[in-house]
Amino acid sequence: MAAQYGYDVIGVETRKELVEKVNEKNKRQSNFKMITYNITKEMQSQELESLLFPSAEPSDYGIIGLHCCGDLSPSMCRLFIESQSHCKLLCFVGCCYNLLSTKEDAIADQFGYPMNDDIPHIVMSHYCRNAIVQVWNGKQT
Repeated sequence: MAAQYGYDVIGVETRKELVEKVNEKNKRQSNFKMITYNITKEMQSQELESLLFPSAEPSDYGIIGLHCCGDLSPSMCRLFIESQSHCKLLCFVGCCYNLLSTKEDAIADQFGYPMNDDIPHIVMSHYCRNAIVQVWNGKQT
């Protein structure tokens, strides 16, 4: 997006070594940078916007995510909704649904499943969710 279309891009990654490697590789591209941060289910949109725009009012932005494990996908949906129209785009590839926090195992009010109380809620233990995502190799045991 930065190279092809000239958009300013800020990547957020939890692992510092990856951020340093990507920033070193792209140091000549002034409209692209990565920062180290962990987006949690407790994060509020104002916190995200102050991270992205530390010295200015929030401008329009988009949230794009690849490999958004567990609660990161619902957290991105919530941040998009809370952004008060600053966030114009939301696109992600969710994964690791077995890692979603549920209403039953949540410590706080924020949890990944269900996001909507109007949808019938199926209760599955963490063990059951882990078993569902295991690769079946077709061999009989």
